[in-house]
Amino acid sequence: MNYCYVYILQRVHRETKCKDEFNREVEAMLVFKYSIEYLKDHLLAEIAKSKLGKKIDINDINFVLTVPAIWDDTAKMFMREAAIEVNLCEKVF
Repeated sequence: MNYCYVYILQRVHRETKCKDEFNREVEAMLVFKYSIEYLKDHLLAEIAKSKLGKKIDINDINFVLTVPAIWDDTAKMFMREAAIEVNLCEKVF
């Protein structure tokens, strides 16, 4: 399994890169996007296997993403954009 680290001490934005355990750079947006998508898909799969599977639709779920309080508005927007890209929420203007 590869691990990727984003150092919270740096400012997180669209151009932020992180390095995996082999020191390869990857866009932090991809890491966040795929992580959020995995969690969403895993939740939906577990719901589908449960007794609630036929009663609950993704539109019935209100997802909440939290960010550290020390993150600035740019970092918060970064997280929101990752969530929008995986259809976790709608784009709000």
